[in-house]
Formats: sequence, C-alpha cells, structure tokens
Amino acid sequence: MKKNQPASAAHSFANPIDPLSPTSQDHWDIRLYENLLPKNFEFYSLGRISLQEPPPNQNLINEATGIFFTLEGSLKVFVTLLIAEGFDLSLYAEVGNIIAAKLAYQLEQKQGHEWMISHPRILSKRDIDQVASAAGPRVVRQYHHSKDGHPIPFKILLSLAGRRDIGNA
Repeated sequence: MKKNQPASAAHSFANPIDPLSPTSQDHWDIRLYENLLPKNFEFYSLGRISLQEPPPNQNLINEATGIFFTLEGSLKVFVTLLIAEGFDLSLYAEVGNIIAAKLAYQLEQKQGHEWMISHPRILSKRDIDQVASAAGPRVVRQYHHSKDGHPIPFKILLSLAGRRDIGNA
C-alpha cells in the first residue's frame, strides 16, 4: 500500500464484497445459495445421501409429500424436501434437517452470523401445490438416498421469503 493511499481504499479493492454478504444486493439471489448445499454425506448407518447431476427439471407436480424448514438469518430461506408418498417421514425429516443444518453452517461461515433452523413441518398436498406453483426464483436439486443399492430419489427446493412472507412462514 502506498503511503498516501487510505487503508480503506486498499482494503476494499483487495476484498470485494462477497455476494452472499447481507450488505450485498445480490444476497437476495437464491441461485447464489445452491453451491452451499451439501454434495454427499453419510446418513448415520442408514446409507448415503448424494447430490445428483445434472439438476432436475423444475417440475414438482409428481412429488406427493413434503417437509418444510425455514432458515432465518439476514433473511429467510425456505428449504423444502419433496419425496414420493410411502416413505418414512421422520427419517426424511432428519435428512432435511441435516441438509438445512449444513446449509446454515455454510451461510454462517460466509456471513459471520448465526442462522436458526425451524422445526420440520409436514406439508399437505395443498401446501405442495402452492410450493410448486409459487412464482419467483428457486433452486431445485435432486438427491438420492442409497441403502443396500436401492436409490430413493428426493428433491430439495430452496427459495427466499418475499417481503409479504416474512413472519408468515
């Protein structure tokens, strides 16, 4: 740094604002959050959870059961796990909780403040239809839960609370 150059000018040039920083306008872009989702993890003794590539299409209509979480920090992030009917919802509520916790941890590391995770809420078919038809940006990622060679697909949907949603989730 030159002697006559203010320290703040040198610092701001060397460290541009992280787009996920609460001071960045970009932090409202949900697509920035998708890379913070976990790629793979062991699910206790119950198998492995793996992110599938490429991302699925955005069609959510075939999903019959959903589990919903809210992450609250500098804003509200909605995390919804969508899975076909007939699977153990308590098991997949735990999977959703782990994914939400891993996302919250990554956000805490990026933003430097705590994020809180709500309790899981089982969604009705009507709720899932509302999630599927909601306007606005969202991220959908396909995961597989593999146990004994039997993959069970499910989707994770990320979206941000709009200003009208804050306090209503």
